[in-house]
Amino acid sequence: IFDALRADFGKIVFVISQDIEKEFNEVILPKFSDKVEIDYVFQET
Repeated sequence: IFDALRADFGKIVFVISQDIEKEFNEVILPKFSDKVEIDYVFQET
């Protein structure tokens, strides 16, 4: 994340497990959503 912000990326896409979606939305999104566009997709196994 640090390198993406430093390189002026406009969007970061995370690949997460659906099991952690709630925690991701509560912890990660608030930390970075004001700095860069954030999106996520679910990893399927």
